[in-house]
Formats: sequence, C-alpha cells, structure tokens
Amino acid sequence: MNFQMDFFSLALISFVAFLTPLIVSKIKVITIPEVIVQILLGFMLGKSGFDLIKNSEAIGFLSTLGFAFLMFLSGYEVDFHLFKKLGKKEPGEMSTQTQSNNNPFKNAFLICILTLGLSLFFATVMVYLGFIKNIFMATLIFSTTSLGIVVPVIKEKGSIETPFGQTILISALLADFSTLFLLPLVMFFVKGKFDASILYSGILFLFFLLLYFILSQIKKLDFRKRLLRVTQLEVRMIMTVLFLYAILAQVIGIEVIVGAFMAGALFSLLLKKEAQLTPETEILNEKLDAIGFGFLIPIFFIMIGVNFQVSSIFSKDTLLLLPILLVIAYVVKVIPSILVLKKIFGFKSSLSAGFLLSSRLSLIIALAAIALANNVITNTLYSTFVIVAILTCIF
Repeated sequence: MNFQMDFFSLALISFVAFLTPLIVSKIKVITIPEVIVQILLGFMLGKSGFDLIKNSEAIGFLSTLGFAFLMFLSGYEVDFHLFKKLGKKEPGEMSTQTQSNNNPFKNAFLICILTLGLSLFFATVMVYLGFIKNIFMATLIFSTTSLGIVVPVIKEKGSIETPFGQTILISALLADFSTLFLLPLVMFFVKGKFDASILYSGILFLFFLLLYFILSQIKKLDFRKRLLRVTQLEVRMIMTVLFLYAILAQVIGIEVIVGAFMAGALFSLLLKKEAQLTPETEILNEKLDAIGFGFLIPIFFIMIGVNFQVSSIFSKDTLLLLPILLVIAYVVKVIPSILVLKKIFGFKSSLSAGFLLSSRLSLIIALAAIALANNVITNTLYSTFVIVAILTCIF
C-alpha cells in the first residue's frame, strides 16, 4: 500500500510540475518564478492543505536527490571562462578600471563580506535581547542565501551567463558554501568540541584535481565520440562522479551538497573551456536540464511546500519575531548589494539582486534545526525561521 501511495504522490508531484509553467504563463501582472508556484502548490496539496501528497521515504530520497542535482547544476553554471575574459581588455571593450569594477568574483566577495558584517551586528543584538544564545551561529543563519532559488530564477531570466547574473550566482555560492565550511568551526564555540570535518574538506579538493586529470584524459579518447550518441556516455559519467562526490562528502562529514556543487564545477571546467560551446556540450546541457529541471528539482521545491505546517504561523511569539527577522533578512543582503552594484548596474538592478539574494530556503532551515538541537534557539524561533525562509522565497 505504501508503494502504491508513493506512485500516487509522485504522480501528483509530476502533475504540479507540469502545471506550474502553464500557470506562470497566464500571470500577466507580475512575473513569478516557477519555483515559488511549485512551493505554493505543494503547500496546497500537503500537510496544511488537502493532504494528498505524502512524504514517504522514496519521495524524500527523490527530493534530496533533486536538491543535490540542483547544487550540481549550480556549480556547472559557474562560467570560469567569464572570469578570464573579464581580466583581459579586448579592442573596443570597456576600460581597465570599468572591467575591474565589473568583475563578478570581486563584487560577490565584497557583498559577502558586508553581509557577514551586518549579520554579525544583528546577531549581537539578538543575543543581547535573549532570543539567541550564540552570536556566531546567529551570524551564519542570517547570512545564508537560497542558491536553490537564485539559480532557477536567473536561469529563467536568461541572465546566468552575464556579468550581472554571474555576480548574483557567485554571491549566493559564497554565502552558502562559506556557511557550510564555517559551520564546524562555529560548532566548536557552541559545543566546546572541535569538529575536524572542516580539515577534511581538503580531501574534496584533492579528489577534484584527481578527477579533473582522469576525465581530461578520457575526454581525449576516440571511443567517447563513437559511444556518445548510443550510450549517453557523458550523462552516465556525470551521474557517477556526482554520486562519488556525495559518498565522499558523507564519509568525511561534509554536507553532500558541497560535493555536488564541486562535481558541477568540475564538469564546467572540463566542458566550458571556450566562450563558444561546442554542439555536443549544448546537447549535454539540454540533457542535464531535462533531468534536473524536468524531473528531480521540481520534487524538491514541491516537497518544501508539502512539509510546511501553517499552524506555526499563528503563534503569538512567532507573530512578534517574524517582522523583525524579515527586516534583518533583507537589510543584510539589500544594503550590501546596493553599495557594491549600484554604480555598475544601476539602482533598480542592484535592488533586485539584493531581494533575490535575500531568499532563504533549505540551508537556513538546516542551520536552524542544528541550533535548535543544541539549545541555541527555541522551538518557536525555529518555526519562525522556517516561515522566514518561505516568505523570502515568495517575495
């Protein structure tokens, strides 16, 4: 019976994923990203709605796999060639000073530093008021960004390969993965016990270099071209590397999504060495998008809505804390974005970047759950962070 129910839930999820772009195309007043509609429809069909979609073990696994594949595509979408291009001055291009100001990594790094500074300030205030017990954990929670929202939105807008889109993408990457790598260090201050997994992260980079060398050699072999169309060789290779990285991340105690992102970055370096993609790489991109955005990733977003419980919204303490946390969520992202990007892209674009980077999702929920388990925050505050994650994604 449970096996049949899994298929029923999966059929509903597939129908919602199919229905989403049709709904978005009919909304003329304002452009709403598909992922937001998926969350809302999941909410309607989940625990707080009609309770038709069940979160079985099988569906939960597919949702986690969807999140991992989204992180893989996030790493795959990083255009390393763009960084090299921005470091050179071609005839008729912008001046060296303008090029320097328009460097995605530099601007993203500045946004990340300013965000951490503001997050530390608000974390100090929240600790002083007694809402949170650890400044560093609160800083990490406030500084997160939903890479899972950022990537689909800028991809949907066709901006992901532009300097503006790359700046937003790298800002989100720096926010999320600096958070993941700093978490073991923060837990030292929370528990008083050092977590050595942060030292083990170097293994991921050594594995990265080893795989890059091996796959570079395989890429040169003639049999690859002969087998490509028949066996989907590159897709199989990508899935193998993705799961190998996930296993390695689990073994050494690093978040699986970190390994998934590094696997994506690996193939970005291998397959996108030139500004103009080869026809084979363009076909491969379509296949990866079909696997991810066509099947796995919508399951992840829909299940976020399915698992949300509306009853937590109406708590008195939640209603008091919610506006405060929402203000903090936007201030720590919008102000740095405007300060860094206004002169380059204009006020409207810098403001939109700040709002998009303000979206939180799974990472803030995961950090809040860790904080709750270690008595750093209360259950009420945890519920409020979950609501903040949903609302910032919708906004």
